[in-house]
Amino acid sequence: MIKISKLSDYATLLMLALAKAPNKAQSTQYLADVSQLKLPTIRKVLKMLLQQNLVLSKQGSLGGYRLARNPADITIAQILKAT
Repeated sequence: MIKISKLSDYATLLMLALAKAPNKAQSTQYLADVSQLKLPTIRKVLKMLLQQNLVLSKQGSLGGYRLARNPADITIAQILKAT
């Protein structure tokens, strides 16, 4: 059996939430609501995903986070590597 870290688990949850609407930017508050994670944790994980170019961010009232590419092109290995 393989063990993954909590952050990897959280990253997977966030990526799944973003994959539900891949072209729509989601706020950190929305991600907190759907994942039941705290905002500081979400920000930490999203920063890791940003550094690996798995998500994109946009600031402003219409901003948020979205997937950097098609969900089918993102592997679990890439998510694990990011965290």
